[in-house]
Amino acid sequence: MGKGELVPDGIILNMVESILNEEENNSSFIFDGFPRTIPQSEGFDIILSDRNLALDHVVNIEILEDEVVNRLSSRWSCPNCDSVYNTISKQPDVAGICDVCGSELNQRDDDKPETVRNRLSVYFEQTEPLIDFYKNKGLLRTVSSDGGPDSVFDRILGEFSKLDN
Repeated sequence: MGKGELVPDGIILNMVESILNEEENNSSFIFDGFPRTIPQSEGFDIILSDRNLALDHVVNIEILEDEVVNRLSSRWSCPNCDSVYNTISKQPDVAGICDVCGSELNQRDDDKPETVRNRLSVYFEQTEPLIDFYKNKGLLRTVSSDGGPDSVFDRILGEFSKLDN
């Protein structure tokens, strides 16, 4: 992960299956950032089928490559209390210092610009094919990443409200 590469499919599928086993009486859930490959999607279908469940929807949030690099490389966190900051949208009161505990902020290795660009090349190779995969199944809902998190969330809710009508 520190190099921007994906965790192997089998490990991820085992983790997802373990989570679903812990929540065996719950048939509603949201996954963020999963699946990331066609084999993960196919494995997930098997896991769901074994539980008499099926995937209802997949949300794709569209964003420009430069914006991804900008947003992720702006993320900083506190190693002491795990508070998260962003030099674009949530700056600490004192640059580089945690507002909560006063510790010096760090940037995760996988949020450094060069690693983000590598993550993007992995995305284009391994994850982007899922867009057509889910579009062909009629499950894909695409929304724009424009604006802040609240705007994106409202657009996602809007997509689902269309389905209720």
